[in-house]
Amino acid sequence: MTRPRRSALHTILSDGLRPDVVAKQEDRRVIEQHVGRFIITWGHLDMALSMAVAARANPASPGALQQNFFAMATFAKIGFLRNLIPATWADGERLLTLLTDGNKYRNNLAHPLLAQGGYHEGSDHGWHLWKPTKGGATLDLDDDEMLAKERDAVIASVGVIAMTGAPYMNAMKPDDWDALSLGESILQTPGTWATVEAYEKFIVRVEEIFEV
Repeated sequence: MTRPRRSALHTILSDGLRPDVVAKQEDRRVIEQHVGRFIITWGHLDMALSMAVAARANPASPGALQQNFFAMATFAKIGFLRNLIPATWADGERLLTLLTDGNKYRNNLAHPLLAQGGYHEGSDHGWHLWKPTKGGATLDLDDDEMLAKERDAVIASVGVIAMTGAPYMNAMKPDDWDALSLGESILQTPGTWATVEAYEKFIVRVEEIFEV
């Protein structure tokens, strides 16, 4: 098979392009990495949520319901979890808020197009996520926001996993739930972080959300 000849239409990024072009490609790479990391984390969270809800709904045989929950939309699983824990449990409401906000953000990442340039609502955009609905609204992401969203997704995922532990599975009355600290459970769950700074920011955020 003859390999097609390279033409002027084909750009090779390692060919020594202008610095501004290279910088824009770096912006695209950062966004793509964020979208990938968040959606992968959310995939693990969604599986953990299925297992946690199934275990709480049918403690005697949680495996019997897991397949049903695996096939259920995430927002429905969140609603199911809401019905399984006391509305008075403050940490539960905090976790449900994380899950609801994170699921909306996940959908915002999964469905728009990755676009370059354009002028919208008074701003000139580089690489950004563009939604063709609602007048072409954009979802612009800065580095701090991306890291914060990823951090909250990890915290929500660990929180869901923690709820499959014995103290939560054995909680029946509202007083039982009130005696549990989901923030402490998250902090005591083993994990891996890329840097000490990332770990410390994780701790601070858990303490902030759950008032540990």
